[in-house]
Amino acid sequence: MKYLLQLALLVSILSIFTLLPACEEVPPAIDLTEPEEEPEDTHTITIDTSDAFFLKVDSVFESAEIDPVQEQIVLIEEFTGVRCVNCPKGHDIAADLIEQNDGRVLAMALHAGFLTTPYPESTQEFAISEAQAIHDYTGTLAVPSASINRTVFDGEQQPSILNVNAWGGKVAQALTTTPPVNLYVYKEYNPETRQLSVWVQLRYTQTVLEPNYITVAISEGGIIDPQLVPDGASSKVELAYEHNHVMRDLLTSNTGDLVDTATNVRTVYIQSFSKTLPTDWDAQHCEVIAYVHYAGEDKSILQAGSVYVEDE
Repeated sequence: MKYLLQLALLVSILSIFTLLPACEEVPPAIDLTEPEEEPEDTHTITIDTSDAFFLKVDSVFESAEIDPVQEQIVLIEEFTGVRCVNCPKGHDIAADLIEQNDGRVLAMALHAGFLTTPYPESTQEFAISEAQAIHDYTGTLAVPSASINRTVFDGEQQPSILNVNAWGGKVAQALTTTPPVNLYVYKEYNPETRQLSVWVQLRYTQTVLEPNYITVAISEGGIIDPQLVPDGASSKVELAYEHNHVMRDLLTSNTGDLVDTATNVRTVYIQSFSKTLPTDWDAQHCEVIAYVHYAGEDKSILQAGSVYVEDE
């Protein structure tokens, strides 16, 4: 009887296990479909709008932030001539103003008018049509004279100021203004090919509602050539006179290239320019001068900047 009970218990246990579901190992699913291809990246350039320094792409875009405002840079456009006996005084005043103002004053000597005819001993022709065009555009009546940021100051009838002794006071006044736009100038120069590439970047810190233009020029200094100079109560031709800041060429039109008819705050404008320097220009003494300005009845320069063709 004992064995019959044990056998019945064993049969009961075996029947329970046969009723339980079997555990099967399920293999992982395999997806046999081909994956979709990633879309091709078709952009040609990504502009980092936070980069205010060294972006070299012709473009106009809006920056995410307003840049800190630059200090005002003042440009002296000095009208002169090699046969102008009083012009060396203007040259000296312009040089002093540059030295006294620690990089905040630029100068460009424009040889224009009837006192520009070279001497028989001259090796250079400083008078160019572009300089004459700016001379006429600013209403210059005689030399020496200078426009200070092309501003018509109180008591003046046109931007060019005949009294050389007034230039310093006008420059000091211009330095107190706040520019509505920051200006940066970059360059690359190949001394073997003499190819110069220039990029000018404008970053607007205020909205400018009037049409504004950009002018880019190249000047050269350290040029030894004749100049009429005072000699006591008379004058003489100094054959070894050093001419500086002589405007050699414009890379824009005479009155500048249009940036826009109105420019909003945070607008960034970048434009490139290029020139192959003539072999008789000393690249080490050449300077690129850029300035943004109005070009209507008001011809004021809003901001200026410069860079030397070859690093000193």
